[in-house]
Amino acid sequence: MIASKQTNPQAKKRGAKSATPLLLAGIVIAAVSVATWFAVGISRKDEATGKTPKTKGSIAEATPVKVAPRDAGPEVKDYAKLDNIQLRRLPESETNNLTEAQVNYWKMFHPWPPPDENQPKAIKGKYQIFESKVDNEIAFVLSVEPGTMVLGNRSVGPDFERRFLKSIERPIIISNDDSDYEKELKRAVIDAKIELKAAYDRGEDIGKIMDDAREELQRMARYKAQMEKEVTKMLVRKDTTAADAEDAIKAMNIMLEQKGIGPIELNSMSRLAIKYQNLLRKETEE
Repeated sequence: MIASKQTNPQAKKRGAKSATPLLLAGIVIAAVSVATWFAVGISRKDEATGKTPKTKGSIAEATPVKVAPRDAGPEVKDYAKLDNIQLRRLPESETNNLTEAQVNYWKMFHPWPPPDENQPKAIKGKYQIFESKVDNEIAFVLSVEPGTMVLGNRSVGPDFERRFLKSIERPIIISNDDSDYEKELKRAVIDAKIELKAAYDRGEDIGKIMDDAREELQRMARYKAQMEKEVTKMLVRKDTTAADAEDAIKAMNIMLEQKGIGPIELNSMSRLAIKYQNLLRKETEE
C-alpha cells in the first residue's frame, strides 16, 4: 500500500519564514549597491571639481552657468554733433575726424606756438561792442566795407544756430550814451538778426549764411585787388601819363561801385595810389 503524500502545513510555513530573510537580504544588498554607485559617482565629481554639490535626496542639484554679456565694444563718437565746448576740449589726436570748419574752430583755442605771458593782447575791432559773441560776429560782417581784405578762413562754428537762438533771449539795447557809430551798428545788427531768425524759421542753415557772407567779402576783396593790379601794370608803362592813370582809376571805381565794392582812394597807401602819386610827381618835376 502506497502511502499518500500529505502536505505538512507547519513545514510549509517554516519554509516561507526561512525564505523571507533571504529575500530581504537580497533587497538590502541591491539597495546598498545602488547607493554605493551614486556615492562613487558623486565622490568622483567632488574629486574633479573640489566642490561638494548640494543634494536633494540622493541626486545632486546642478548649479546654473552664468553667461557673461557680450562686449558691445568701444562707444563710437559722432564728431559731427560735437558742440563748441566739446570741440575746444577735444585732444589733438582726434582732430583728424573733424570737418574743415571744425578744425578751424579748434585751432582758435589751440594756437601754435602756444601764447606766453609776454605775448601782447589781441586788439579788439571797432565793431566789437556787444557782450554776445554772436552779435559781434554779425557786426563784423556788417561793418567791413566791401573790398576790404579779410584775412583767414574762419567759420562761425557748427553750433552757431544754438548760440544765435540763445542770444535772442537778451535784446540789444540802444543807449543814449552810445556814439552815433554804435547806435547805427546796433540797429544794423538788430535788423540782421530779424532776417536770420526768419531764415531759421524757413529751415535754412543760418551758420552757412554767415560763412557765405564772409566768403563774399573775401571774394570782393580779391576782385578789387585784381582790378588794382591790372591798373598798376598800366602805370609802369613809359607812355602812360598821369591823366591816363586817373581815367583808368575812375573807370575801375565805376566797375567796383556796380558790384557794391568801395572805391580805391588815390590818397590811400595802396600800391596803385603810390605809383600814381609817383607818376604825378614826376610829371610835375619835368
